[in-house]
Amino acid sequence: MSLLVALAAQKNRILPEPVSNAAKLGLEWHYKFGGGKNIGLAKAIASRKALTHEQIEAIADFFETFEPDRKDPGWMNHDNPSPDWILWLLMGGDVACLWSMHYRDGCLHPNPMAYNEPF
Repeated sequence: MSLLVALAAQKNRILPEPVSNAAKLGLEWHYKFGGGKNIGLAKAIASRKALTHEQIEAIADFFETFEPDRKDPGWMNHDNPSPDWILWLLMGGDVACLWSMHYRDGCLHPNPMAYNEPF
């Protein structure tokens, strides 16, 4: 791998700001409404820490296997969010889904401005 490609890959391990914002909201609701105890990755996403390749793979795997019920009355309900929506946000929401798939599929320069989180 060339130095330029390595540097680009290193830089792209920091998720776009909308991903961080979604995770912050997910954490806020996690503390308010409850949820699981394993939120270390969500905390790293929210703080925009550079993630390892393995962490990004875990995010992509989550989105690839987790299919939320977007018709659930709590989906996108800010007063009473569904557990699935909270979990989705903890992982960075729709933006993280797209971003992690691009990263995993070898796109070294995903454009974070192309993503928008409707929360």
